[in-house]
Amino acid sequence: MTPTQLAEILAKTEGAVALGPAMEEYGEQIRSLGAPAQKVSIGPTFPSAASIASLAQFPPAFQANDVFGLEPHYVRASAAEENPAFRAISERVG
Repeated sequence: MTPTQLAEILAKTEGAVALGPAMEEYGEQIRSLGAPAQKVSIGPTFPSAASIASLAQFPPAFQANDVFGLEPHYVRASAAEENPAFRAISERVG
């Protein structure tokens, strides 16, 4: 595929993008041939986890130690607790 062919496809096809290291060498040429700039990139563009975490806001009354007060709510016994050998041990202890 030539850069001209790729530029035509990018210009005509909704949702098409050109990604990868070849865009370092050919990206400018493909854009100059009419491909939209936002469709040509060296790699995917997305925010880092750190930048997303920086958007988080805690309520003013948030107390970090309250997290340790959370307890799980089990709907059923675990597989280990359903094991007959476990039941025998727990009956002897309890």
